[in-house]
Amino acid sequence: MPLIDTHIHWADDLLWPAHSRVEEAITCGVTSMMNICLSLSDLKRGIELQDKYPSSIVLAAALHPANIYEKKDLFWEEVIQKAKDGKLHAIGETGLDIFHKTVPLEEQQRRFLLHMELAIETGLPLIVHCRDAFAHLLEMLDHHYLNHPKCRPGVVHCFDGGKDKCKEILKRGWMVGIGGRITYKKSNVLRECIQEIDSDSYVLETDAPYLSPDPNRKRINESKYLPEIAHFLATLRREKIEKIEEDTSRNAKVLFDLDKPKKGS
Repeated sequence: MPLIDTHIHWADDLLWPAHSRVEEAITCGVTSMMNICLSLSDLKRGIELQDKYPSSIVLAAALHPANIYEKKDLFWEEVIQKAKDGKLHAIGETGLDIFHKTVPLEEQQRRFLLHMELAIETGLPLIVHCRDAFAHLLEMLDHHYLNHPKCRPGVVHCFDGGKDKCKEILKRGWMVGIGGRITYKKSNVLRECIQEIDSDSYVLETDAPYLSPDPNRKRINESKYLPEIAHFLATLRREKIEKIEEDTSRNAKVLFDLDKPKKGS
């Protein structure tokens, strides 16, 4: 069964132009990719890719919590319009990031609330970035999102926590995104966690061009490396690779409504 990369930044300058890379990923068995757009330039490039590969590229867009945006930046207005026009499969990546210290936490929380409101209004799932802000994240989700009758389950992307954090995410009906970090030697806590979670609790991602899986860690990451992550997980969970492919593809399709085509750009 083909694999689904639920988080990749094809519009990043390290990967662009990405057309040949997308085709290589498809050849490697990654037939669907969620392209994350974090700027007007990203969105323009993402639409270009989606137009060329409509059966393989879907879009998500959001203000990244650690990125600085000026008031004159019109990207957020474009995110709102694309979401309301039915051209996105998710709102993300949004969330909270205390590690980078580029945007004050209060401003990040204000933005995150806007994204949650847009997700509820449009019926789209959230792709959440969380770095060194887990308690703040849960507080905001519990008070401003999960208590709304129209909220959708989402995913904590690039999950790197242990069993306790994972338990908090899963009990709220959300999933965790697992990428190349699972292959790193120092990721023992993450590995122990992923060994035990239910098969309907996670999706695969690359977060390319970052976090290439071993043994390609020094290379720019791409969707074509997703099968390596899947094979590592099969060994880790003592499951057949076919089961990993089936479970994660099913989870991604359900989470992001990937069987429902979005409107053209």
